[in-house]
Amino acid sequence: MGTLSVTSTRQPVRDIATLRTICHADKIAQNSSPWYVLQRRVSIYLTWLLLHTGLEANHVTLISVGLALLGGVLLAMRPAELALAGALAFVAHQLFDKADGDIARFRKTYSIVGIYLDELGHAVAFAGIFVGLGLHIAWRTPGGGALVAVLLTSTLGALAMVLSRQHKSVGFLLYAQNVLTHPELVPRIRAGGWRSAITRDAVHDSRRSVGATRDLIVRVGDLALQLSDFSVLVVLVLVGTILEVAMGSNAFLIGVQFGEAALQGLVFVTVVAVNATVNVESEVARLDALVKGRDNLEASR
Repeated sequence: MGTLSVTSTRQPVRDIATLRTICHADKIAQNSSPWYVLQRRVSIYLTWLLLHTGLEANHVTLISVGLALLGGVLLAMRPAELALAGALAFVAHQLFDKADGDIARFRKTYSIVGIYLDELGHAVAFAGIFVGLGLHIAWRTPGGGALVAVLLTSTLGALAMVLSRQHKSVGFLLYAQNVLTHPELVPRIRAGGWRSAITRDAVHDSRRSVGATRDLIVRVGDLALQLSDFSVLVVLVLVGTILEVAMGSNAFLIGVQFGEAALQGLVFVTVVAVNATVNVESEVARLDALVKGRDNLEASR
């Protein structure tokens, strides 16, 4: 999460353990999955280094966006060595994408514009890695149906990944754009039942390990979301480009592209289905209750 805050709070940079507590305690409480925790444990060292520079969180966010652009361009090149450099650029993007939020939390500099830039960076990275991978594979693909399949798959994978991220939070957008001015759109929903097991809050509870026994639907859905995570795709592309440099074969990368594109497509279809049947209504109702609760609190003061 980057920022464009005008002021910043300068304080001595702490040791890694203290820095991890300041920057990651709340994040880990929200998502305690081993893969997420591992990424945070690695990125904190970059955060520590960046805090010793004059860079603000928004500068780090812009660097992460630039790395995403660079990664997509290099990955699209024909030479395997350049594609490997592109994969490494995406790894760097992922680390900087974690570090900008750490810097914002440590220095207590926050901005909604910074969050927007962070979302922009995600869109560039998600689209760039699929398009870049597709173009890289296309260089060695004979013309005809095979080439069309490669390019079409990369395009669909990019669209699915970008749209999935946007639609996971579409309830917030719909509430701001429509419900605030048309309160009659607030849905009447009943709590409980199987539907409550696949709401956004249920998935978050799953990642926080809330409850003695997590619902099977939530666990399977959360596993699919984690396997389709951008960071997993980055690791797979990195492994594939290393294998291509070492062995001269892009078979692993081809498998990654088609497999991940199919997974992203499945996730997108699932997100749309869950939104249409559960999440849009539950999120809008939750947000409306939150806003009314705050309004009542302000009125009582």
